[in-house]
Amino acid sequence: MDNDILDKTIVYINSSNCLFKNGTNFDITFDLQEPIRNALYITIIKTDIILNPSQSINNLAIEDGDSIYVNLKNYSRIRTNIDGINVKCFDQVIIDLSDKFGVDPPPNANILFRSEYASTVGEINDINTHVLNPMEPNLKRFDIQLYDKKYQPIQKNNIKRFATTLCIYHSRKKITQF
Repeated sequence: MDNDILDKTIVYINSSNCLFKNGTNFDITFDLQEPIRNALYITIIKTDIILNPSQSINNLAIEDGDSIYVNLKNYSRIRTNIDGINVKCFDQVIIDLSDKFGVDPPPNANILFRSEYASTVGEINDINTHVLNPMEPNLKRFDIQLYDKKYQPIQKNNIKRFATTLCIYHSRKKITQF
């Protein structure tokens, strides 16, 4: 596709501006006021997760190298196997307590973890770009769930805030199938 006809829209999603689907799990919905038409690619720019003061997620002790998995609209950019379960998710945030705090994190600290990506602008082959196949003719809603290191839904009370910044590439031209 000719890059000259692609527009870019930056979407910032913050859990404080989202609706929670239920009272227990971190399962949110973010609605855009205006839909993005003919969305072709999504490039992830950054994801932030602030944990509530705790040394555990879902009653599992936090250890260096643990992951928080982000499911976004069931887009599968990352694949792995956890305890025999085939896992597909959109993003992964690695927890590294030692890097942030040394030996022991403060017991009552909010802890920020971030995945930030350096990407080439508009490059379809960039590893941080997810190709929408089929394209999204009317992208208006993002459903997001967070999962722990065992790929179990994270309880809402474990997360203080979740935020992600995405770049959506979309076409101004009407796209038809041949």
